[in-house]
Amino acid sequence: LVLVDGAVEPRVAAVVVPTREGHGVYAAGGRRALGRQLTEHLARDFDRVLLPRSWRVVDELPRDARGKTAAGALQAIVRDDSPEETKQPRRPEVLASHREPGLTVVEWRVPKDLAFLEGHFPGHPVVAGVVQVHWVMGVLEESLGAPPRLASLEALKFHQVLGPGERVRLRLETGPDGERFRFTLVDAARPQRTFSSGRGLLERQP
Repeated sequence: LVLVDGAVEPRVAAVVVPTREGHGVYAAGGRRALGRQLTEHLARDFDRVLLPRSWRVVDELPRDARGKTAAGALQAIVRDDSPEETKQPRRPEVLASHREPGLTVVEWRVPKDLAFLEGHFPGHPVVAGVVQVHWVMGVLEESLGAPPRLASLEALKFHQVLGPGERVRLRLETGPDGERFRFTLVDAARPQRTFSSGRGLLERQP
């Protein structure tokens, strides 16, 4: 287990080496199925807040020259980043957050050296729409406690250009059924200035 930064708050992630039985579950249903089964097992003895929010499957745990497994090596696996890539942030800086049933509000600052700014566009860097949606889905994953499976994304609009150094506020609303969500990303200092907005539908959980 390793603690990693999340879009709202730190979260617990797990890097696992499955048994033969575990590999069978992984082969049949993927990482989500294996993670769900392990979560159900751990939930018998641990509070939900202590359970891993994400899972990574490896053939063996990384070990250094002394045979130890370093937290940094596990964090790199969880983030799917190499040590070189982690020099440039891929997530916004979390300034504040608030969560209640059905609503999450997060304030971010876009790093000026954000990795996703490279090549988009030279001389006039902007945060691409797909990156903004990726960040929203990261917050949604933390709210649900599992990676969301998107069925559809509707009314998606990009109103203003989002650039490096901007301070923004995300408002994410989720329906009581856990399947519908709506988000807006606005300027934290001038809420009437909207960067992006949309609503979506998640696949029904089995």
